[in-house]
Amino acid sequence: MNDEVTIVGRSGFLTGERVISARLGEHIRANPEPIAQHSLTALASISEDVAVVAETVALADRILTRRRSECWMRHLHLTIPVWEVAAFTSAATASLEDTLAFLTGDNWTFEFSQRGSRPMRQDYLPLTDTKPRYIVPYSGGLDSFAQARLLEGIHGFDSLLRVNAGTLQSGVAGAPLLSIPRRFHAGHPRELTYRTRPFVYFSIAAIAAATLEVEAIVVGENGQGALGPSFARFGNEWPFRSTHPGFIHRLQGFLTQLFQKNVRFDQPQLWRTKGEVLGELKDRNLLDGWEGTTSCSARPLQRHGNHGCGICGGCILRQTAVHAAGLVPANRTSFNLSSESLTLRSSTGHETSMTANERDIISHSCLSMDRFATLPLRCSVLAREVTDLPVAGAAGLVSRLSGKHSQEWNSMIASLPRDAWISRQFLSE
Repeated sequence: MNDEVTIVGRSGFLTGERVISARLGEHIRANPEPIAQHSLTALASISEDVAVVAETVALADRILTRRRSECWMRHLHLTIPVWEVAAFTSAATASLEDTLAFLTGDNWTFEFSQRGSRPMRQDYLPLTDTKPRYIVPYSGGLDSFAQARLLEGIHGFDSLLRVNAGTLQSGVAGAPLLSIPRRFHAGHPRELTYRTRPFVYFSIAAIAAATLEVEAIVVGENGQGALGPSFARFGNEWPFRSTHPGFIHRLQGFLTQLFQKNVRFDQPQLWRTKGEVLGELKDRNLLDGWEGTTSCSARPLQRHGNHGCGICGGCILRQTAVHAAGLVPANRTSFNLSSESLTLRSSTGHETSMTANERDIISHSCLSMDRFATLPLRCSVLAREVTDLPVAGAAGLVSRLSGKHSQEWNSMIASLPRDAWISRQFLSE
């Protein structure tokens, strides 16, 4: 039985090729079976192939570290055994390679071989005709929480199914949440940029969408998070495009080819700020539970025992949105925006000065926010980036979004003490 994937990779100009083999079920375990159990139907072989491709891509991304001093791009060639090998046509493969290149900035190539005999699959007896209209990829963050609450408020509690991949996220008490186990063994050191994470999560959501035949996969990311990083590039780093509409559009095309049915992604909050979305939740009386969400991108051990680090891009944007919506933030972050110095406070009250890496993180986060706020003044950047947006009138939409973001960002800064560290960086004398 052919159940071994091969990854051939090279990072930088001076390194040789590295060849890695991994066995399905041992080093890679993609298990979308809970989707079949939830939908009470046997899972299509192509769905399991999609899960295997997603996990293999994640493994390759994590196991081959970048050589940032030479260049960002890596060259990765993956050979993957699949059951429905005929579905991976040259057009579908080219679409997959283009999707991942846009997302990660790497050069991806693929070969697909025939996997061994299919395992016996259990047929589930249908017990109900009720099924959701929408799938919401659910991370436990404020954006996915807000999108789920808005859909429930408009279409009803049973209109959607939250889907997450992995075991680190948690759902809202009483809300339907389908958790898909996943694991791959990458060893150490691991590549920390891990840009393929959204490819994995959205692929799992697409399996659920195709199996349940829902209307759409609804991605709740706000416009600042989806587009802002593309307009604030740093050094040779590839822009962060986890929910960029250019990536979503490419992924939708690839998955539609593979499933041979329309896999639709919607981004209803793309042209709104996080503050506007949070404000709508407030107006609709749907805020209950929002403080339990997490917007921090730092690992739990890097939060000093707090709910968030307070210095990453997610934390800075969240606090800006909370101010814009007129809410009272819970003081559960390691860094207080009113602080005069770059000092972190643990949950037990112990104060420490930021490390060089932490100072770099907060500087990067704040500069990203400020660069998106001043986007209309940088016409060449605006013109370059809107070419990647598959939307008519993109320049005007981005300019409006940037203007609203600028209002919220500057209002938040103006609300801080004049001697606060952030105020000293961005307020004019």
